[in-house]
Amino acid sequence: MNMGSTTGSAKILGDLYIANKLDLQKGRLHLVDTASLFINNVATITNAGTNSYITNDFKSAIHRNVANNSTVSFPVGTMSAYTPIDVKNNSSNAEVYKVGARGG
Repeated sequence: MNMGSTTGSAKILGDLYIANKLDLQKGRLHLVDTASLFINNVATITNAGTNSYITNDFKSAIHRNVANNSTVSFPVGTMSAYTPIDVKNNSSNAEVYKVGARGG
């Protein structure tokens, strides 16, 4: 998926599955209500930053499979700030992590 909005955000109203690549070129990707973003364990997220990241409503979240002994970044934030979260899986097994940013 290629996110290329020049301003504002693209609203996702239902679940979205990313198999290969999520390119956050410009703007925010906003998960509305209970919509979830599922990211495949081999998928990449590119071009995330202060103007290009994922926001969500209280009930929505980003789900990502994290391989054992590895770290992945979740490019999340609120409507007013980019606050990425790095998750390290110290387990000997792959685990699915669920992340969301809360607040204004």
